[in-house]
Amino acid sequence: MPSDRERTSSASSGALSNPAIGAVDSSSVIISKLDSLASDIAASRREQASLSAEIKDLKNDLKKVSEKLAKELQICKRKISRLMEENKKIKEQITSLNREISFSSQTPFLFNVKIDNYPVAVDENLFLIVKKISESIGMEIREEMIDYIYRRNFGKKTVPSIIIKFLHVSVKTKFIINAKRNKDRLYPEDPSRNIYVNELLSSFNYKLFTMAIDYKRQGFVESAWHRNGVILIKKKANERPKAIRCKEDLQALNPAISAIFSSDDEDLDPPLESDASTSSVGSKRRRGEHKLGRSPSITSFLSRKHK
Repeated sequence: MPSDRERTSSASSGALSNPAIGAVDSSSVIISKLDSLASDIAASRREQASLSAEIKDLKNDLKKVSEKLAKELQICKRKISRLMEENKKIKEQITSLNREISFSSQTPFLFNVKIDNYPVAVDENLFLIVKKISESIGMEIREEMIDYIYRRNFGKKTVPSIIIKFLHVSVKTKFIINAKRNKDRLYPEDPSRNIYVNELLSSFNYKLFTMAIDYKRQGFVESAWHRNGVILIKKKANERPKAIRCKEDLQALNPAISAIFSSDDEDLDPPLESDASTSSVGSKRRRGEHKLGRSPSITSFLSRKHK
C-alpha cells in the first residue's frame, strides 16, 4: 500500500502532465478581465452621454440668458438715449434760467454807478464829491438827477465804494463815458491815485465777469468787458463782441475748460476796471430816459456819515 508522500507526488506529477487544465484557467482570467473592461467602457459611455446632455442643457440655458441680456441691453440703450435727450433739455432749461437770472438780477442796478478807491474823508458829503467829479469830467450833476448815494464795502477792499443811483439811464451812461475818458481828472489832489468808475453789476454778473476776466488771463479770449449790465467778450480782436449771459455761454467757447463760479459770496473782489473802450461804453442807439419812483429821500443819504 503506497504511503502519503507517494500519493502527493503522484498527484502533482499528474497535474503537470495534463496541459488542458492550465489553459482553461488562463482563459477564465482573460475573459474575466475583458468582461470587467467592457463594463468600464459601458459605464464611461453612459457618463459621457450624461455629460453631453448636461452640456447641451447648459448651452440652451446660456443661449436663453444671452438672448434675454441682449433684449435688456437694447432696452437699456433706449432708456439711456431718452435720458440723454432729457438731460440735454434740462441743460438747455438751466442755461435759459441762468440767462433769465442774469437779466433779472441786473435790472435793479440799471441806474447804478460804482466809484472805487475814492478816499474817505471825515464828515464827507457824498453829493459834493459826485458833483466835484462830474464837474472835472465836463458834466453838471444836480440833486434832482440822483435818487441816492451811499458807501459800501465790497470784498476785501479797504476803501468803501461810492454807489450812486441816477434817475435816468442816459445820465448814468454819460457819467461813466466821461469818467473813462478823463481818468486823470477824477482826483486832482493826487493824479497818481487810480479812481475807477463803472456800472454796478449784480452779484451773479460780478461772478460771471470775474470768470470772463480769468478766461482773458489764460488767453482763451482777447478781451472782456461789460456794458449796460451785459458781459461782452471777443475771442479775437477783429471779431464782433459776443454777449455772455451765463457761465454756459462762456464754457461753450471752449468745452474742454471747466469754469465754475469761484464763490457764492455776494461781495466778491471783481476787477476794478472794465476793458471797455471809451467809444464802446455807450450804445449807438438813442435811449429814452427811464425814471424810477423815488425811494428814500436823498437828504438822508447825503447826510449819512461813514462809520
